Amino acid sequence: MDIYEEAARLAEQIHESDQVQTYQRLRDEVMKDPGNKKLIEHYKEMQFEAQKQMMAGQEPQPELMDKLTKMGEVLNFNPKVTEFFAAEYNMRMLAHDMLKIIADACGLEDNWLEE
Repeated sequence: MDIYEEAARLAEQIHESDQVQTYQRLRDEVMKDPGNKKLIEHYKEMQFEAQKQMMAGQEPQPELMDKLTKMGEVLNFNPKVTEFFAAEYNMRMLAHDMLKIIADACGLEDNWLEE
């Protein structure tokens, strides 16, 4: 058994999974609308900035957190965007679970994903 061939088969199965197919379909639908696309991209940029500040040991700026909260509320008014974010979360959980399985098989410590 060639491990790379098995990995390629797993990649194909993941690509064909309901989680990935749903995410890709919803992403394409939501991002067709330029307004949605702009808001989502800006929201994710602000999320990244907040995460960056936290990883640097800083408390995210209150203004940034306030903007994130307000923009999240606006985005949640759109059911398709809400559905997209849920699908994105499900896909990320699938990826996380796959990485955890591989890490366990390699004998990596439980917290290696958080490092």
